[in-house]
Amino acid sequence: MMLDAGRTLFARIFDRNHASGRASRGMLKIMSGSVTARIVGLALMPLLTRIYAPEDFGTLSVYTAFVLLFQPLLSMRFVMAIPLPRRDATAINILALSLLVAAVLYLCLSAALLFAPSQVLALTEAELLRPYVWLILLSLPFIVFSEAMSAWATRKRRYGAMAKSEIGSRGISDVSKVLLGLLGVKPFGLLLGQAMVQIALSLGFLCVTSAPMGQLRAI
Repeated sequence: MMLDAGRTLFARIFDRNHASGRASRGMLKIMSGSVTARIVGLALMPLLTRIYAPEDFGTLSVYTAFVLLFQPLLSMRFVMAIPLPRRDATAINILALSLLVAAVLYLCLSAALLFAPSQVLALTEAELLRPYVWLILLSLPFIVFSEAMSAWATRKRRYGAMAKSEIGSRGISDVSKVLLGLLGVKPFGLLLGQAMVQIALSLGFLCVTSAPMGQLRAI
């Protein structure tokens, strides 16, 4: 009985006409893209550890943690609802709402970081990021936008394009880290390379999705 159930599940996954099969294959495509990108990053890690010092990676860890801390606060996780509605018009409204809320909150955070950077960074014990406040402000909009466009791409089932965008963005990031490190731009090379992931993802998702950005309507 369990064997028959397993065969049925396996058949559904690879059944092109079954909804669960299409979704499962889509998730496999996304996973394959992510895994491929990670393998490339791991392959370059020995080179990066020779170029950058341990304290440079420590700065990168603080930067990544700080940015990821504010990502859900800016988006308010409205983007998670984008794939759910049946009608594209409703999903577009949710997309517009998420971007509008993110823009307002981003302006508030930007004002705080520009006028009281030491106090804001001290709250999160990230004082060493003081010289890179401008990079934080540059990368946050791309992080939120890439998250929103990823949700729209998921809705439109552009799984293969999402996987290619993931591989391409990670490749650009890794190459940037290596080149900037060889030029002696440390630890900024690591931070900019990390920011390049979201910038490249945003541009990639914008190119591969069929989101009618010109038709975004306020609710």
